[in-house]
Amino acid sequence: MIVRLLTAVAATAGILTPSPSAHRLRDGDHFAIGRISNAGNGIAVANGAIGRAVVHDADIDGVYRVVETEADASGWLTIENIRAVNVRRGLARIRGTLTGVVRNCDISFSQVPQIPPNLPAGLAFDGEAHDWAVENVTIRGAQMTLAPDRYWNGDGISTEVGNRNFLFRNVRVYDSTDSGFDLKSSNTRLDNTLAQGNSRNYRFWKDTEAGTIISVEPLVRGGRTNPAHIWVTGKFTPTIRIKHLVVRATRSRAAVIRVEDGAATVIIESADIQVPPGTPLVVGSRANVQWLSGTPRI
Repeated sequence: MIVRLLTAVAATAGILTPSPSAHRLRDGDHFAIGRISNAGNGIAVANGAIGRAVVHDADIDGVYRVVETEADASGWLTIENIRAVNVRRGLARIRGTLTGVVRNCDISFSQVPQIPPNLPAGLAFDGEAHDWAVENVTIRGAQMTLAPDRYWNGDGISTEVGNRNFLFRNVRVYDSTDSGFDLKSSNTRLDNTLAQGNSRNYRFWKDTEAGTIISVEPLVRGGRTNPAHIWVTGKFTPTIRIKHLVVRATRSRAAVIRVEDGAATVIIESADIQVPPGTPLVVGSRANVQWLSGTPRI
């Protein structure tokens, strides 16, 4: 069965439509992927009501996207113990009204940046997906290339408006051309997360609660952007509350906190910030940043 699956999925590499021979998840499934290479869009696919299903234990070299869920997907999905290298589009695209957990996964993108329309996102949540826990996950290198005057996308993790109730714990994202975490979901929580080498390590759009979050050395690889350790949009007038913020940089002068497109409140209970002299602490005329343990000195 695995040999037939490999052949069918590999034939779809680089396209969006899930392979008709990919594993279609059903209630009670425990789908162990095993070792596989050169796969296309969706080694496992969820469409319609799947009840409770598990996709697990994979060692993958070369894949467009490991898990594809369609717009009508519903139920509970667990994705765990997935290792994948040379990923082109992402670990999973979660749509519909799915609920579930992603844990103990490690993925690295191809070293060749993607070009439109292939927008890389390690974990992409869309539709009305809700009540997800993402734990012990590492994502590296979600990159794309466009013209120098364009905004270069590419996110480690993204949630969209309409998503709600998310927990990201023990998650690390490295080297995206846009965001490490790009979070538009409602009722979002983070704890013990690390974002390093992304253009904007954290992008917050709506109310968010965080325990300890770590931001290291934002890096712009090209395109039109304003780098930041933490970027917040005022579009939804959010309040971001962070229990402990750790910021490190040796060469970047990216703003520690940047607020754009409206007013936002950022409450930081404690901070450990070590950045080069001259680094902007707060950028944004409508940024209400409250340092509860005192404003850091840079």
